[in-house]
Amino acid sequence: MTEETIQRRFYTALSGRKVPILPISPTKIMKAEQGLEKAFRDRGEPIDVPIYKVETAGGGFEEFDLDEDSIHLPDDPEETAKRQEDWDLYRDAVGRLKKEQFDITKIITLDAIDLPLPEDESWIEEQKELYIEVPENPRERWMHWLETEILHPNDVVELVAEILILSSTGIISEEDVKAAVGLFRSSVHPQPEESGEREDSPGEDAEEEGSLGTQPIDAGSDSSESLGNKTE
Repeated sequence: MTEETIQRRFYTALSGRKVPILPISPTKIMKAEQGLEKAFRDRGEPIDVPIYKVETAGGGFEEFDLDEDSIHLPDDPEETAKRQEDWDLYRDAVGRLKKEQFDITKIITLDAIDLPLPEDESWIEEQKELYIEVPENPRERWMHWLETEILHPNDVVELVAEILILSSTGIISEEDVKAAVGLFRSSVHPQPEESGEREDSPGEDAEEEGSLGTQPIDAGSDSSESLGNKTE
């Protein structure tokens, strides 16, 4: 990929600062998330939907996925307590998995920000005067600068989503891009569940409508195109 055809967009942060973003490898994110999910399974985390058994007329048993509607059995408080415990453990494990997946995705995708630390280090002294500890490690300092001087927490969520869109266009189908971005956003800003609705287990699709068009632009151009409601 040449400098002239590189896919670059300018995300406008809530601070008004234009942040240039570049594509990253979706494979890196995928492998990191798969590795994290494997680590959860290896240590016995209950991230799969719990199963309960129902005895059939023939004396056998049939298995079903547990959901909120199937937890309570009025005539069997012991089984109800067991199902509730299984459900609570599952919800807790999936919540922690999603949180860690977001943290990993954020670390990887923020590398796509083409914005170096400023040569003027006056911001460091200003932060120290406010008793803010500034990391010495170059990478940690860069991340700290982004999150304290350039980006609002809401920017981070939307910026990661836009980088995922930019990086995936032309590589995987538009439907899969929608599902991945929708799942990412919903894991950060979960919507209240309706009664009886089961939380998706890892890997299940979630869709969100939105423009996914990404075209190469001149890297030297000052123009920028719309990406969602935060880009120009």
